[in-house]
Amino acid sequence: MDVGFAGSELLANLVECLERSGSQALSIRYSHHSELLGQVLECSERWKYLRIRLDMIDDFSLVKGKLPRLETLEIHMTRKVSVKHCNVFEVAPMLRHICIYNTSESLSVAKIPWDQIQSLDVNSVIGLDSIFASAPQLSKLSLRLLSVSQLGWDHIFAIPAHSNITTLNIESVAALEKLEIPSLDTLNISDDACDSLEPITHFITRSSCFLQTINLSWTYVQRESEFRALMENIPSLLNLTIQASERGQYGIRPTVDWDIVARVLTISPSQPRSVPRLRNIAFVFHRSDPRFDFSLLLGMLESQAMPEIAGNGGMCRLASISLYDLPDLPQGQVFTVLSRLYNLRSSGIQLNLDPTMFHRMMYIGETYHRLP
Repeated sequence: MDVGFAGSELLANLVECLERSGSQALSIRYSHHSELLGQVLECSERWKYLRIRLDMIDDFSLVKGKLPRLETLEIHMTRKVSVKHCNVFEVAPMLRHICIYNTSESLSVAKIPWDQIQSLDVNSVIGLDSIFASAPQLSKLSLRLLSVSQLGWDHIFAIPAHSNITTLNIESVAALEKLEIPSLDTLNISDDACDSLEPITHFITRSSCFLQTINLSWTYVQRESEFRALMENIPSLLNLTIQASERGQYGIRPTVDWDIVARVLTISPSQPRSVPRLRNIAFVFHRSDPRFDFSLLLGMLESQAMPEIAGNGGMCRLASISLYDLPDLPQGQVFTVLSRLYNLRSSGIQLNLDPTMFHRMMYIGETYHRLP
């Protein structure tokens, strides 16, 4: 339920919805002052998800001790409100997921039942070191860090070696310089300001983690030596996702050189598999991607899908390939490309494409195979 600015008729409908929902769990998003506040607060024992700006509520203490079902809490701070106001959530037995945004205070001031929190999403690192000491169940960390000047680097930390964190979502590669997470198995990076993969490689090497999934969204992949070093330092990798974008700071330019990706990941008798356990590949292209050698990319996928043909028998085969937002193919290559994709699918690979491309591939493939 989205509780915000609304006219009298809509407010009446919302009140009716609350009444008719009985004892069902509620998801509440409260973003504006509303006459419905009283009814919403009275239903706090039914809250399962709550997204709120604390400065929108004058007296939130009414819900303290009345949050038996709350599992996910998303708090947006303002200068008017201190994280100390979070003490109303001190008793919430089912609370597992916390998001706290827009605060320059130490997060440790917030009276949250940290010992039961499993997922933390913040855009500040101040006070996180003490939180980790109090959060033994924390397994997922999202750092939505904006700029170095906003981070408070004097408070930056190293996550304790006994940390149980397995998933890290990060929007500033610069923060990896101070991190060490030996238990990490999933790394999601979306930093369109990053011009080098080296900090990522150094972080993985320093952590000595058994990383199984990496997702590079909008990240700069333009130097073959850097991408090769990154792949060779993740021998445990099972799932690789690369999503391209564009940048406008120095004119529009793509973030991913797909020829580099293809060359590094191609298996041949002279080039052993750099990522021996790789099972799933997902590439998301972008309209600004320049012409690249699609045949080279297909050759890489075929070598990964059928390593025995590439002279690497006994190697792990790919299980799935996902290709989305493919650029328009040159007219003379459409049949060849789609036929090769069809053959990949016929070999047992799960192949995921945009719907239009998938239907074109199936039409060409099935028509070709029906020919005498």
